[in-house]
Amino acid sequence: MIQMRGILNTPAKYQDIKINIKQDYEVQYWSRKWGISALQLESAVKAAGSNVAREVEQYLRTKGKIS
Repeated sequence: MIQMRGILNTPAKYQDIKINIKQDYEVQYWSRKWGISALQLESAVKAAGSNVAREVEQYLRTKGKIS
């Protein structure tokens, strides 16, 4: 299981987390977390217009990619 250093499971911290799609371990973590491919993650970050995890997750939910 991949774990990201510095990720706390608190709402306040989650709002501040940014996804760095240039870091392989981050791409692996977020792709697995949401059950999407690395390419889908990269596309979602670009389409959401933000690399803030909460905003990317919201985008993925609105597009029906995750539930």
